[in-house]
Formats: sequence, C-alpha cells, structure tokens
Amino acid sequence: MLNRVAAQSITTNIITDQELMQFCACLDPNQLPILRSLALAATQALETYLGDFITQRSIRWVCSRGESEKTDTFFRSWLSARSYISYGYNTIAGQWLQFPTSATSVELCQIGVWGMDSINLTPKQDYACDFSTDPARITFTYNLAVQDYFSNFDSLIIDYTGGIAPQGSEPEAIKLAIKIITKKLFENRDTEQTTIIDNGVSFLVDNYKRIGFGGSR
Repeated sequence: MLNRVAAQSITTNIITDQELMQFCACLDPNQLPILRSLALAATQALETYLGDFITQRSIRWVCSRGESEKTDTFFRSWLSARSYISYGYNTIAGQWLQFPTSATSVELCQIGVWGMDSINLTPKQDYACDFSTDPARITFTYNLAVQDYFSNFDSLIIDYTGGIAPQGSEPEAIKLAIKIITKKLFENRDTEQTTIIDNGVSFLVDNYKRIGFGGSR
C-alpha cells in the first residue's frame, strides 16, 4: 500500500527572534531574516528526522493501492470479523490502521472507488478511532455497503489534526534542538557540508521520533 502524508508548511518560527539572536550570539539585526529562514529550515529538517509534525495542524493522509495490490484480498483483511466494543456501541470491525503521525481528531474519512464518486464515511458508523494509543489508530466497521466499496477500493483519504504539541506548547527539548541546528547552519553557512542532526540533537529529540509510518496492524 502506498502512503502519502502532507500538511501545510510552517511559516512562523516557534523560536522567538530574541531567542534566536541570543542563542546564535548575533548582534546585527540585519542578520535576523537569515536566522528566521535557517530556523524554519531547521524545523523542517527536524520534522523529517522525527517522522512527525512538531506543531499540531491539519494533515491529509492518502493511502492507495500499489501496482501489486490490484485485487481486494489485502483490503478485505481490514474487515476481518472480530468482536469490538468501544465508544458505547457494539459492532464487528476489521484490523487497526495506525496513523502515520500523532493525531487528536479526524475531520474527514473518504474512500475513492473505481467508476464512482468519492464516498464520505460516517464516524461511529463506518469507522472508529482510538486516540488513547500511541500511535493513534482507526478501524472500519463490518458493513455490507462499505465491504462493497472496498471491493472496488482505489484510495483512502483521511483529513485529521495531528502533531506533537499545540502551537505555543512545543517541548523545550525540541525547541533547544532547533536552536542548536540553527546556530550550526548560521555559523557554517559558507561551508558546503554540515551534519545537521548530530548525536547531541538526536539525544534531545529521540523520545519524540516515530518508529513506524502508517500501515496495518
């Protein structure tokens, strides 16, 4: 199964201008635009390393069939019957799918079907989410209509809110790592090769690193 996760790029630093100038020992205010750009680059590099978004925001997760998954055998396994009780109702559900990043809520769950318009699934009727686990996960109910849709399943689109922490509440260890990377980039901006994520930065942020990236479970 092919996975793609996309979110709006960050445009505002989680590190203040004063913190950047003090940490980088920069006395020239004319260098501030460079520091801001480097801090954004450091944040994006750190998000890539962590496999998660630092600041919570809207995320789109798209799953689609690969070239070798043109039959419905794999996707019918999502609906393999088993007992499931949660959220105050009883139903038969399939396997769990883990969210690729931290998740707090789902705004849209939509499946694409060959030869038909995309179909919006109804929460607590067609699917259920469990945000108490890490990573959060989603499961689909054993519904004949949904089962028919999965026979012709092409893609699954989930819009959700996710990320490590709300804006303004990012972990101090991650903020310190961004400062360290920014300073390194600023001091070595004329150097062709620079190790962005070194052992010190890894030590600070590895507790927030995602081990898996989506997939069925």
